[in-house]
Amino acid sequence: MIDDFLNNINKKLDLLNKKIDNLEQTTEIEIFSTTDVMRILNINRNTANDLFKQPDFPRIRGIKSNKVEKVAFKKWLQNKK
Repeated sequence: MIDDFLNNINKKLDLLNKKIDNLEQTTEIEIFSTTDVMRILNINRNTANDLFKQPDFPRIRGIKSNKVEKVAFKKWLQNKK
């Protein structure tokens, strides 16, 4: 009975370790700043700041500086075409 219990715990630990390994292998999220958006769109800082204020622009909220996640920015650009 104790052996079954210990085997069950070991299986659960193995699964948790695999999940942790998978999390560690995930790619990092890339973030664009105002300067990055200026360079990509070839716009000046005022225009970039105005863009970050647009309600449909996917900026990261809750931080002081203007940042946007790369994938969200690309999707936003595709929808604007």
